[in-house]
Amino acid sequence: MRVAIVGGGITGLACALTLEKAGIHEIVLSEAADRLGGKVQTVCEQGFTVEIGADAIFTRKPVILGLIQDLGLEDEIIQPSTSQFSILQHGRLCPVSSGLLRFGAIDQEALAQADFLSAQAKMRVLEEERVPAGTGEDESIASFFCRRYGEEYSQKIAEPLLAGTHGGAPEQLSMMALYPNYVQLEQKFGSLAAGMRRLGAPAERPTFISFRRGLGTLVEALKGSLKKTRVVHEDVSALDSSFSHTVLAIPAPHASTLLASTSPEASRLLASIPMASSAIVTFGFEAALDLQGSGFLVPYSEEAKITGATWSSNKWVERAPEGQTLLRVFIKRDIETLTDEELIETARNALSLPAPSYIRVQRWQKALPLYEVGHLEKVQAIEAALPPGVHLAGQSYRGVGIPDCVAQGLRAAGTIVMGDVFASFH
Repeated sequence: MRVAIVGGGITGLACALTLEKAGIHEIVLSEAADRLGGKVQTVCEQGFTVEIGADAIFTRKPVILGLIQDLGLEDEIIQPSTSQFSILQHGRLCPVSSGLLRFGAIDQEALAQADFLSAQAKMRVLEEERVPAGTGEDESIASFFCRRYGEEYSQKIAEPLLAGTHGGAPEQLSMMALYPNYVQLEQKFGSLAAGMRRLGAPAERPTFISFRRGLGTLVEALKGSLKKTRVVHEDVSALDSSFSHTVLAIPAPHASTLLASTSPEASRLLASIPMASSAIVTFGFEAALDLQGSGFLVPYSEEAKITGATWSSNKWVERAPEGQTLLRVFIKRDIETLTDEELIETARNALSLPAPSYIRVQRWQKALPLYEVGHLEKVQAIEAALPPGVHLAGQSYRGVGIPDCVAQGLRAAGTIVMGDVFASFH
């Protein structure tokens, strides 16, 4: 069996390692860039440890913890120094207690102390258990949380937290594709509160983790673990029929191009997955700025040019030299029309920042897939239209986070080795 993997991000690397462990000896991984890891990259510049893309791993999906253990990285794990963050409300940063974020088990004391929520909104939150369950059909994040908790709580807390990182409008993003666990809780138990009581508290472990030297540690460990895979740095422009299986671990637009001649229907559907652009402006300061918590998010309804910021040197240890500050500002609106200088000015003005000693601008052009309502049905239709031996995996399809990408890499490898029976149970 010969297997081709197109795409050397986290998905492709996890797939290759799993295939090697299963005894597949002929694996060719193609990556157009001159480095592996895709959007996961850590650079060290001027004493700062800077994440180019994601800065954390969500631990509630256990597949990632298994991979970390297999790679021997447990001793490299670090937890956030603080989990406190704020929400921007009418120009004011409002601290958000973790008790407000436990959907289904919202802390009533934390709710009472949230001065940015009206009394009416607080009463509506407490009525969640009496709200009838939905139909179970896919709906938007905004629709789901407005229905269960009321419009104010949804817009001020749930939507910026759950939709903000995905780059799309909360009125369009799919609950079923992005947060199926909440939908399943509602359908099985009638409400999130009833479901959380029945299931009990989750296991005690940090929700997010990173590594001492950044998330690039995971990429380096995956690369170092590959013994049989042949890595080639070249752009793939056509499928090679000499391979028994081909895993397309690449964004939907690229996959669409590769499938245009062999599967026009899959190509058409892939091209219809919308992609958003974003930019991250990272600043380093020689002084210790007075910043509280780990950063803040901006609700979609706020008139702001940025969508949030992370105080990296507050959130993680050793991200900046002693007594200095590192932070990242996120811009997801109109970035195609802005120069780097304008992005920097936008970020500085939004936060009223002093002159930094370090600046880095990272653009992600049409790189973030938008899982709009009906996304999973579209992916199923795409998979049904794929040529034999071709598999899709990665951020565009069944989850955008690092654990999701790892799971999809493992799923593709398992399907190749054991057939479709594996995929149906994984």
